Amino acid sequence: MTTSASIGITGAAPSVRPRSVSYGHAHWYFLAALAATLAGFWPSFFRHLGAADFWHSLHGITATLWIVGLATQSWLMSRGRVRWHRRVAWGVLLLLPILVISALYCFLGVVVVWLLYDLVMRSPITREGDRATAPAAA
Repeated sequence: MTTSASIGITGAAPSVRPRSVSYGHAHWYFLAALAATLAGFWPSFFRHLGAADFWHSLHGITATLWIVGLATQSWLMSRGRVRWHRRVAWGVLLLLPILVISALYCFLGVVVVWLLYDLVMRSPITREGDRATAPAAA
């Protein structure tokens, strides 16, 4: 049973205040993402760091630093260190153009290799042993 005190003057039910969402522990999620990144790219990138070409190395390092920067920013905010949070933010923002350009370059390389592979696979010339043969004319 509702009373006039719980309904209020307008007759509407009392509003429920939304629960405040705290991101005080968000740095743990970023560190989990960093761990997943390290585990996923360990065999192909981190184990042989520097063995890849310049653009792939640049992309891998800047992407890793991006995740580290996000974790650091979150940790700094959870400790109330707003000034340092903003300083790290500027550093992370400076990484952004490098990250995007290296990602585009790597993506372009994948597309070119895929197109060349497709072109070679659809080629009418096939290899049998060491000599190239063309299909017989009809």
